[in-house]
Amino acid sequence: MDKVSVVKTEYRIKQWAGKIEEYQNSGMTLKSWCETNGINVKTYYYWLHKIRVMLCDETETQAIVPLQIHPRETAAAITVNIGSISIKIADGTSSETIMAVLDVCKRIC
Repeated sequence: MDKVSVVKTEYRIKQWAGKIEEYQNSGMTLKSWCETNGINVKTYYYWLHKIRVMLCDETETQAIVPLQIHPRETAAAITVNIGSISIKIADGTSSETIMAVLDVCKRIC
């Protein structure tokens, strides 16, 4: 894609992200909001999908989670099974670490 197309696409995405946020804060139904703003509902969903896919692509490339490996075996306070993955969570593990690991597991399962 040439530079002009990239800039044009980025501009349209920012424009639509603003419109989507405007709708979500409006308290209106999608149909009435689109009618009020002269937007086709299918066009709204097209851009919503495009922005979500773009955000997912950005998130996937940044989903590196540091793990701490302890040589001794500790008893797990909780064991979580997601598909073929089994995660043992020790007592005292931070909620941020747990959420980050579960988020990555959801994406790869």
